[in-house]
Amino acid sequence: MNLGKVIFCALTILSLVLALLQGLPPIRILETVFWASLAVLWAAKDWKTVWLNYTLLAVAAIVLLGEGYLVGIAVGRQQSFKGAVSRRPSPNSAKNPIDDLLNQYDEMEKVCGHKVKTVEGGCGEENRAY
Repeated sequence: MNLGKVIFCALTILSLVLALLQGLPPIRILETVFWASLAVLWAAKDWKTVWLNYTLLAVAAIVLLGEGYLVGIAVGRQQSFKGAVSRRPSPNSAKNPIDDLLNQYDEMEKVCGHKVKTVEGGCGEENRAY
């Protein structure tokens, strides 16, 4: 039984696909080269020890779980980012409280017919400050 060639070739292909999907980052390229070199080494040495094959199988399972976890995190991050963009309110719909306050004073000036200088904001004689 020689699982090394199969496992390392599968990890090489997986790393290459992930590198292509992520735009060929250097760390993914180095990972692909690492798995390919281990596949070549395993094929050259032709190790067929049972305990070594089972150990390699356990390590490969852990690496595949880690890769799956990282891919899941990346996909989840992209989906939450897209969702956040689609739910973000448009800049025009956001109310500015200072603009509301200034608009109220403008309305009071129109109603009263003069410049309003009070904090109270009424149109009566007692509230005017000339």
